[in-house]
Amino acid sequence: MFANPFTVTSIHFTMAFPGSLQDVVNLMTDDAGYYSGPFFKHVLGYWKRRSYENILIIFYEEMKKDLSGHIKKIADFLDIEISDEEVSNLAKHFSFDSMKQKAEQMIPFHAKQDGHSATVEAAHKGKTMFNKGKAGSWKALFTPDMTKQMEEWESKWLKDYDLKFIYE
Repeated sequence: MFANPFTVTSIHFTMAFPGSLQDVVNLMTDDAGYYSGPFFKHVLGYWKRRSYENILIIFYEEMKKDLSGHIKKIADFLDIEISDEEVSNLAKHFSFDSMKQKAEQMIPFHAKQDGHSATVEAAHKGKTMFNKGKAGSWKALFTPDMTKQMEEWESKWLKDYDLKFIYE
């Protein structure tokens, strides 16, 4: 699943990063990433292979608008027959509110030990990867200068690709 780079940056900041949002923006735009490595190298690796029969790209912002439709799309991609009732039940189960309520249960037991990912370490500190669940909420965090820095970085990486992120 792809989320736009602004959303990814704000998630890193609100979850686990010990510095400022500007520090995270600098890491991202310097292509250092935070814990997942350079963002665009990762994303474009999949984008270049999007026509492969075993790759399905979904955008977070589109999924937020139509969760049921995306459940059907994934089922179809996996060649799984699914009833409307099953789609409805899954949509309730995978809703933001439902997943946020179960955040603690979503960390595998073995991952609760020391030395695991930033996501797990953040959960130990009472933080969660479930922030607001609203597309575009990064806008409340970014200054105009940060937005410009991110836009220039994105333009540099995407100038030769038809990948267009969604921001609302």
